Amino acid sequence: MGWLKEAFGFITGAWKAWRSSISVERGLHEEQLEIMRRKRALEDSVEYREPFFFKEGDEQPACPTCWQKDTMFVYLKIEERSGDGERNFRQCPVCGCYVHTTARRPPLGSGGGVPFSRR
Repeated sequence: MGWLKEAFGFITGAWKAWRSSISVERGLHEEQLEIMRRKRALEDSVEYREPFFFKEGDEQPACPTCWQKDTMFVYLKIEERSGDGERNFRQCPVCGCYVHTTARRPPLGSGGGVPFSRR
């Protein structure tokens, strides 16, 4: 009877290990789903107003390169590059790209923006 008890203990241990691995995988799966949900919500809240991308209700532009390449919403810093005292460029702190800001864009809510999505 000792071997039967030992076999039962082995099977029970294997079953508990299997259940544990399933719950870990389920947790990872739920985490991945939450990341995808958040990414989708961000994509749905971004609109393109030339030459920048903006979140709904936000007047601070994001880097067009980072958004289009990696779907990263990175706010641009204002830079003065012309030497005339005007702050007419914005620079991305992540990729380093410069965007000229003299192009006038329609104000928020004027209907001049084009919704953008990476679907």
